[in-house]
Amino acid sequence: MDPHLDQERLAQWIAGGRDSQARMHVRDCEACRRQIGELEGILHAFRGDAHAQAELSPMQWARQRNAIAGRLRSPRRVASRWAVATVTLIALGIGLLAAPSPKTPAMPWQQVAADSSGQLDEDALLAEVADALDRDTPEALAPAGLLMEERDRIVGNKSSGTGVRKIPNGGRND
Repeated sequence: MDPHLDQERLAQWIAGGRDSQARMHVRDCEACRRQIGELEGILHAFRGDAHAQAELSPMQWARQRNAIAGRLRSPRRVASRWAVATVTLIALGIGLLAAPSPKTPAMPWQQVAADSSGQLDEDALLAEVADALDRDTPEALAPAGLLMEERDRIVGNKSSGTGVRKIPNGGRND
């Protein structure tokens, strides 16, 4: 009878390396079959334990999610977001200040009232205000008044009765 399988040949058997001599011996030897069965049982239990250890319970998954979320909400990350927002706002402010602003047209009293030194001429300003107060029709409606007068002239109604008074220079500051 062949000697029993040594540790190396048993490991080869478990790993799938089964030569013809080992097959004949295992077929005939109850002790080697029992030892191979025990080893396979141990490996099967180890494999099941390894799978069980790899699987996480819902509580463990929740802990892992909380740990990840905590790292995402860390003070360094929040501070970096504030820093990016601050830098963006500063850049936007500099861009707005550096961009040329559209020229706003000067109001008529500003044009009249400024002399060559940039100082306001009070007399010219007061004269402009007095002229504006003397008009019955606001300057913005002066073109409409002229249209009404032209319509009346064409229709033949010389007395318009519109209550619109003709503005000198057609309401323009020429």
